Amino acid sequence: MIYNALVRPYLEYGINLWGTVSVSRKSAIVTIQKKAVRAITDARYNAHTTPLFSKLGILKFDDLYQVNACKLVESAVRRQLPQEISEIFYLVKPVRETRLNVRPHVSTSNKEGPLAELAETWNKEERKMTGASVQTYTRALIRDYMWQYCNFECTLKQCYTCPKGKATTQFTSNLIETDKTAWQ
Repeated sequence: MIYNALVRPYLEYGINLWGTVSVSRKSAIVTIQKKAVRAITDARYNAHTTPLFSKLGILKFDDLYQVNACKLVESAVRRQLPQEISEIFYLVKPVRETRLNVRPHVSTSNKEGPLAELAETWNKEERKMTGASVQTYTRALIRDYMWQYCNFECTLKQCYTCPKGKATTQFTSNLIETDKTAWQ
């Protein structure tokens, strides 16, 4: 796929560090991603992109960051990364069996930054798959995001890009054909 060859590598390279940039800088990246998806699907310049992301099975930038951040921290928690990286994060305490909190080793004066943001992203994630592999965990996260895209409905009353003011999409790819409850 053209997107995976020409766009995705640029978005994912170092995303764990620069995925936490300010909203104004992030909006430029999101705009470029949306333009690329519209160009690939030959959609109009003002077409809704959520149905296009769903159709192509592509994650939006913010969701791509969430998945990559959770994947990195999950790998660090499981000690599957080099020791220097894994030691950055440590488990605070189990809240319940399937959810663990992670905090980066930072001084009290430095509670912000990419490391703290990675830990917060992992802490906010609802799903913690302590028994599954990191690959299974990552696939489950991606399926959850794709599930959110699959029933897009335009909320604009007189949307000129949607037929009859409504836009809906049903994502029927193999990613979602599996029962969603099987991944919970």
